[in-house]
Amino acid sequence: MAEEYFHLGTKENLEHAAKLAGMAIEADPDFAQAMLRRAFIIVDLHRRYRSETPTLAEAEALLQRAQNYISAAEDWRVIGVQAKLAWVRGEVEIAEQLFRKNQELSPDNVNINCELGD
Repeated sequence: MAEEYFHLGTKENLEHAAKLAGMAIEADPDFAQAMLRRAFIIVDLHRRYRSETPTLAEAEALLQRAQNYISAAEDWRVIGVQAKLAWVRGEVEIAEQLFRKNQELSPDNVNINCELGD
């Protein structure tokens, strides 16, 4: 469900998607995909709408927690969140390197190709 709201793209829908992912984490504190989804959404909120809540620190913490359960080879969002975090920090070259690394792991992923403009 969070994924569907995420793709609608408005600030309100992204906030709702973040809330839904948070609820999934509350229901299952080891749900790595929900951690990655929420982190991805938080960074997107910052990037698109300059939203300060939830915080980027939360996104970073969720990424770290998720990596205890899942690898970049298992879910493209591990590197995707790292790349988006680098982007919002102004580390554009690092972000591009991470997006390209992610593209190598998942060459058919539309989300990654869109980030690179490919």
